[in-house]
Amino acid sequence: QIICNYLASQGFNEIMTNSLSRESYFSEEMVSKSIKLLNPLSNELSLMRPEILQSLLEAVAYNKNRKAHNLKFYEFGKVYFKSDSGYKEIEKLTLVVTGNKEEPNWLNKPQELDYFYLKTMVENTLSVVGVKKLKNITIAQVDSDLLKKFDIKDTVWYAEINVDQILTAKSKNVFKLEDIPVFPEVNRAINLIVDKTL
Repeated sequence: QIICNYLASQGFNEIMTNSLSRESYFSEEMVSKSIKLLNPLSNELSLMRPEILQSLLEAVAYNKNRKAHNLKFYEFGKVYFKSDSGYKEIEKLTLVVTGNKEEPNWLNKPQELDYFYLKTMVENTLSVVGVKKLKNITIAQVDSDLLKKFDIKDTVWYAEINVDQILTAKSKNVFKLEDIPVFPEVNRAINLIVDKTL
């Protein structure tokens, strides 16, 4: 909830997308490690998504087709894949930004959303929950070949964070209380008289 409140204050909109996706969005290697449905309703819902990014790109494409070009989305969701020990699911936080930071007006020139903006958002998001550093965070520009699958012509940046790692790092933070100093702080001014010949 703390993360949601912070991202909302920065102009992000939370969305919820389907955990089912289509195979054509993913590489053959990723599909081979994914979980396929035995009896899918359609080809568009034949795979348990191994990444959330593609679901968010569907939302980006939908909004851009309706003339909304400055977008900031995030989603808490699960990804699914196969491993040697069986099926696994991991909860992740994924952020997507595209367009300008603010709507252009007569006072401010449009500033395009970029890597450094998203990196700052990720660092601040971790900071509000008391986490300073976290490994295995992905912050990158969406590949142009992937954008073509959604007919998106603008630059899109995304970030991906493992939620379990956030919770683990947060649990290691120890809140310490210290005694109030017995003696109050004292400020003293010292004046020195020095001979001019020195």
